[in-house]
Amino acid sequence: MSLVVWSYEDRGTAESYISVLDSDSLNSNTSHNATWDSLDTSSKEQFLKMATERIDFFGINDSFVGSRTYTDSLLRFPRVGIPSDDGRSFDAYTIPSEIKKVTAEVASFISVNNIYELDESVNVTREKIGSIEVEYSGKAKSSNDLLNDRINNLMLHFLKSNPSNMMVVR
Repeated sequence: MSLVVWSYEDRGTAESYISVLDSDSLNSNTSHNATWDSLDTSSKEQFLKMATERIDFFGINDSFVGSRTYTDSLLRFPRVGIPSDDGRSFDAYTIPSEIKKVTAEVASFISVNNIYELDESVNVTREKIGSIEVEYSGKAKSSNDLLNDRINNLMLHFLKSNPSNMMVVR
């Protein structure tokens, strides 16, 4: 079965914000390009589904600006009431190009990083084997943490936690 990309008609069954073809185009200029290009269509579809789910996870607890345009949509975008940089609102009936770009980038990132693998060595503060001694200076970030930071930065415009999206009441 092929990937169901968001459209008005498929809003109740959509699995991704972007198609494989559009993602290929956006990922052609990334550092992960060679890896992404080497994947078959089915693998790319799986990574796009995972990326879309990860992006939507950021919307849990109503943390996205605005509200869903279609309450019967499985995905959290499109949304009504997202201000753009020029003071207008994003089109409430389409997926913003920024969300498509984030989806493509996150899918590419996931394709080259095992975000579900735990690195147990990052908690070690001192290790000694014979005369060799190693001390870690704090917890290194896992691929999962790096991915969450990246999504947060890329989606800042769409998050209520962004200071520019907060309403001032006097």
